[in-house]
Amino acid sequence: MRIAALNFVHKPQRRTNMQPHRDRCASPSDIPTVAESAIPGFDTGSWVGVLTPAGTPTGIIEKISSDLNAVLAQPDTRDTLINQGATPLPLTTASFIARIDSDRKRYGAIITANGIRVD
Repeated sequence: MRIAALNFVHKPQRRTNMQPHRDRCASPSDIPTVAESAIPGFDTGSWVGVLTPAGTPTGIIEKISSDLNAVLAQPDTRDTLINQGATPLPLTTASFIARIDSDRKRYGAIITANGIRVD
């Protein structure tokens, strides 16, 4: 699920020029992405997911994933999330793991290249 800062987007005294996600959020869909407008490949949007403790049995993980995806697929849930600025993106467990790994590699390279450390 991706999240947009809707309370900033809908303020009349502010103008939102671009979204940081790879694809446009469902709400507001009229605002282009940074990739569309300025920097091809740009994608730094936030996302929210559910993780389990290490060692959780695969069957339990798959059940949680299946149940969450079923809830996200319900029209009322989907509409509520979209109206709050989130884009529901139901993923398989494997797809979610791939996203985490991809982000870890991507941001790890940026951190290493720039010598970023926790003080």
